[in-house]
Amino acid sequence: MLESVFGKIQADRMNDVPILNRNLSVEAVGFFPWQGMPLGILITPWFMNLMLLPVGEQTAESIVKFPGGEIPFNAGFEAQLGHFQFCSMFSPMFEFGDQDAARATATEILRMLFESGNAAPASTVSRRDFLRGAFGNESSRCV
Repeated sequence: MLESVFGKIQADRMNDVPILNRNLSVEAVGFFPWQGMPLGILITPWFMNLMLLPVGEQTAESIVKFPGGEIPFNAGFEAQLGHFQFCSMFSPMFEFGDQDAARATATEILRMLFESGNAAPASTVSRRDFLRGAFGNESSRCV
């Protein structure tokens, strides 16, 4: 469902937007239950987002604790999907040459989330620091 919703967004709303990486397509990577909600990464030609798909309505921003650190999530909504939470990992997506490279990065991000050695007690990990493996830096909002 997630892939079809964002595939339609690409065709309808994003098709003429110049930030699309035409080497990429919409793909959901690694979705599995985490704290009662499906967690995974959505790759699109314009962004890569870590996503939580709440079962019920959950519209507020939140910070989610993982073994690898705490990650701030923003609230999102799409009519066909409902409410969800997301944290942008990359946008735009021009640094990826192909879908395999984007998928490998998404898989590595998910792996890092669940490595307890990456944890930074009592701090929120910024997206940039998370991707660089610098888990002890100052906190910042996920954008």
